[in-house]
Amino acid sequence: LSFKPSATQRPCSSTGTGTRSAPAAIRLLRAPIAPGFSNQTLSPGSMCADRSERAPPFLLRDGLEIAIVHNGIVENHESIRARMKAQGYRFSSETDTEVMAHHVHSLVAKGTTLFKAVGTASREWEGAYAVGFISSREPGVVVGARKGSPLLVGQGQGENFLASDASALIARTRNVVYLEEGDTVEVRSGGVMVCDRNGRRVERQVTVSRLDAGAVERGPYAHYMQKEIFEQPGAVANTLEMVANARARCRPTCSVRGRIKYSRKSKGY
Repeated sequence: LSFKPSATQRPCSSTGTGTRSAPAAIRLLRAPIAPGFSNQTLSPGSMCADRSERAPPFLLRDGLEIAIVHNGIVENHESIRARMKAQGYRFSSETDTEVMAHHVHSLVAKGTTLFKAVGTASREWEGAYAVGFISSREPGVVVGARKGSPLLVGQGQGENFLASDASALIARTRNVVYLEEGDTVEVRSGGVMVCDRNGRRVERQVTVSRLDAGAVERGPYAHYMQKEIFEQPGAVANTLEMVANARARCRPTCSVRGRIKYSRKSKGY
């Protein structure tokens, strides 16, 4: 399993296998995907910035390699951990992320596809998460699932992407497919397959993103966190200005019961 962060990324810690990149919480898969992990990129974002053990694990057991990128939390991970330990799996951290990796590994090891394994496992996970997996048995495939956290597919020319936000893909494509609650997705360079929470194959609408590319550029700042800090005053000012303008366009009138309400001065409000 080859992990290849881009030149702009830096390790999350000296011991972790993750990297830090922004703006999206998960930026997963650099395509096109050719056979072999050396052509794939798993790039987790700020979700591993808090402590080194949050770095997503690469799991190797019995010749089967599984890698995971995870944003969110699985609340019932302790019960699953106990079951995985009973099956002989050993853990190096207390994170739910590692539990998810072992859980999917245990299903793929029985002969099922990565897509079916993630679909089966995700229906058992309780909480809010967006997650992506790759397997050494299917080097041309990335599988994702979401519940409570955003996850979308970016469709390019001969390449497809999995991300948590369209801003992560704006430089490569504006065509995005927003996954719905409980969806599982299989992403290949040549196509995408989506199943809903009941395991039924579905088609999700393609949306053209209208995001401004300049809004997601790092600019003169050292990193995205610094950019967010320095942009906070402007964001607050813009919000207050919108609220003030909205109130200015309304005039108070008395209701029959004597309470104050606002009426519209124009059709635009």
